[in-house]
Amino acid sequence: MQCTKRRQKFLIEQVELVLGHPSVLLTIKEFSRITGHNEYDLRKACARDEIRHHQSHKGATYRIHFTELDPYFPQEAAS
Repeated sequence: MQCTKRRQKFLIEQVELVLGHPSVLLTIKEFSRITGHNEYDLRKACARDEIRHHQSHKGATYRIHFTELDPYFPQEAAS
């Protein structure tokens, strides 16, 4: 799913608000802190490819692009 520039700006602001700094690639722990979802459930969603992610090799840390936060924030929140 493509995010508009305005939506991307909103999402990166949410990342900065929670983490204290902007970050394009998030770990499961960071993604969990931002969304309030359980780390285990997020890890399973990545394993099932429900959340797009990057993993350099099996067993490596999942890295999730900040735009994957989009479904976790209602659209009207960005207004």
